[in-house]
Amino acid sequence: MRNKTLYLWVSAGCFLAACTFSCQSGSKRAYDPNNPYLPSSPLAAVMREMVETLEKEKPSRAKGEFLPMDKDLFHEIKTATPTKASDASLTFYGMADGFLGVLDTYNQSPNQVHYNALIDACVSCHQNFCEGPITRIKKLKL
Repeated sequence: MRNKTLYLWVSAGCFLAACTFSCQSGSKRAYDPNNPYLPSSPLAAVMREMVETLEKEKPSRAKGEFLPMDKDLFHEIKTATPTKASDASLTFYGMADGFLGVLDTYNQSPNQVHYNALIDACVSCHQNFCEGPITRIKKLKL
């Protein structure tokens, strides 16, 4: 009986420690939503957060409410580790710089034309890297 009690306390402690450390990892999406057994890359997690933010704000933009976007979130595309190391290429970083330039233009003058240009920049990059989310991204256009 004493061994069972000790085992239960140790198991509970391990469970709590695992929960605590996983919650402090800093990643909003530790696993790929398409396959919960595979961890997401930091870049995939950032891009999911970007698209979720844009989806959440789309109804406001559809009403003509264009506000500047959070540059910090979007700038993470240049520092987050991609799923495949080969994707960290000059082409990718060039497209990321182009996207961030369009983001700066949008933030200086938020309007529908600049917003749609931002979405077009996303699609353009995804045509070269990771085509999977293109349909979802295109739905963000106004």
